[in-house]
Amino acid sequence: MVNPSNVVDAPRGTTRVLVVVDDDDSTREGLETVLRSEGFLVDLARDGATALQAARERSPDVVITDLNMPVMDGVELCVHLHELDPDLPVVLITAFGDMESVALGMRAGGQDFLTKPLQVEAVVSSVVEAVERRAAKAAKRAPLAADEAPGAAGTGGPSSGVLSAEVNTADRVLVRREQLTRIASELRSVNERLVISSVREQQHAEEEARQRAQLDALLGNLSEGVIVADAHGQIRIVNAAARHILGLEDRPIRTLEQLNALEALTVKGAPLPVSNRPLTRALRGEEVEECELVRVRPDGERRCLLTSGTNVRDERGNVELAMLVFRDVTELRRLERQREEYTALISHDLRTPLGSIHLLAETIRRRIAKNAPVEEVADLAERIRQNAARMNAMVQEILDVSRLEADAMEFERDICDLRKLVAQIVARLDDARARRIVVVAEETPYTVLGDPPRLDRAITNLLTNALKYSPDDADVRIVFARSGPDIKIHVVDRGIGMPNEDLARLFDRYYRAPSGRLETGIGLGLYITRLLAEAHGGRIEVESAPGKGSTFTFVLPSHKLPA
Repeated sequence: MVNPSNVVDAPRGTTRVLVVVDDDDSTREGLETVLRSEGFLVDLARDGATALQAARERSPDVVITDLNMPVMDGVELCVHLHELDPDLPVVLITAFGDMESVALGMRAGGQDFLTKPLQVEAVVSSVVEAVERRAAKAAKRAPLAADEAPGAAGTGGPSSGVLSAEVNTADRVLVRREQLTRIASELRSVNERLVISSVREQQHAEEEARQRAQLDALLGNLSEGVIVADAHGQIRIVNAAARHILGLEDRPIRTLEQLNALEALTVKGAPLPVSNRPLTRALRGEEVEECELVRVRPDGERRCLLTSGTNVRDERGNVELAMLVFRDVTELRRLERQREEYTALISHDLRTPLGSIHLLAETIRRRIAKNAPVEEVADLAERIRQNAARMNAMVQEILDVSRLEADAMEFERDICDLRKLVAQIVARLDDARARRIVVVAEETPYTVLGDPPRLDRAITNLLTNALKYSPDDADVRIVFARSGPDIKIHVVDRGIGMPNEDLARLFDRYYRAPSGRLETGIGLGLYITRLLAEAHGGRIEVESAPGKGSTFTFVLPSHKLPA
């Protein structure tokens, strides 16, 4: 333990007095405990004004003060203390990062500073050093004070030569003290600047880290791909969306050369030279807006991208960074092409019966003008009605699809026996087609909870398709089966069948598999059947092979009848 009574020239038995100033009770009491255990007398104050009053009354050897306090802060206290005693050592206490206040305190005369959380060794060492420096200054001033005392140079005193030497020595000491004071002031100023610079660098680093984190979060949540490259061809930023769109999740991409290794094509499929690619153009200083191109992923998949590029220039106008922003429009372009195809298809299919109606109507007009028999005119009118009904069915299918997709179709659910429903459908067929239907089922009911007219329509679609794509003399089998909680209706034909590549799209909207036959309708029948099955909590399945026929399976959850 340090004995304050033995520091430098302290008289034996003398104990150094410290004033501890802090508005935090735990810090103040902790310092008191530590310093008293080292043999110091400790006065406590919770603010600067109280500490200043204590200093006036007690003349302390050292003051330890917090910087941030109410009433009077540490910097202001330091100024007032040195007005009382210019040589009074003041040790500043600060929280980590509050270095600007430390710099102000050191400029106001603070001798040292301690950073919270405080360490016992650092506190004791700083206090002892402060006491020693104060004592050393007092010891240097003592001989000069004795020389200046009255009667020090008179009769019987030192010779004039000795007095002259002592005066010269005193002058040199004073000059040296002034030099040391000036050097100490300059060092303190340098230290202040270093502290402030360190604080600013730390603040800049923290701000840069915060902005980087914000940028990473922003780019990470963007659905558009973002790539930033510098003028040296180094890739600085690639966000997650860019990696996903380009298929580079597991591949590093650090240079422009690595990026350009991916094949790029024009929208017409021609190779796109590296010099014409958007990021290269942006690095040349060009602004790129809505440039559409095709990128080929490492796995060979082609993605259509809509790309824009810009750049950042330095103070001399040279391109420093280039940024590329792009989004994947592959699906959008597919839907646009599909829309155009569907529009052309629907227009064609609607124009066909409309053209027949127009032709038949003109024929009727001519026949009436020639007084044709009523039976002949009636036959033409019936054909007009049939074509109108065909057009109405097409329009109704389009409207039903819209309602089903929007979940806007209303269902009137009731207990329905599927075996009886199929029997009613077969009974509506003409004799030639009805004779081709073979129903395989047990005599027990196959009950479900559903909308009978909607289920009728779905099963009718499957049955008429099977009859249409089978030879005229071939049977079509309807097989009922139970599978756990489900009822399955298998519609089995011996028709032309379909390859696997057609099965994946068979239940898509407007899709019609190539059959080699004259096809009617607009390709919505199976799509509506699938939507109706799903609306009833079921599904539809298909198995087929070219030349071996097809089996469509309509699956619905069964409904147990009350006992």
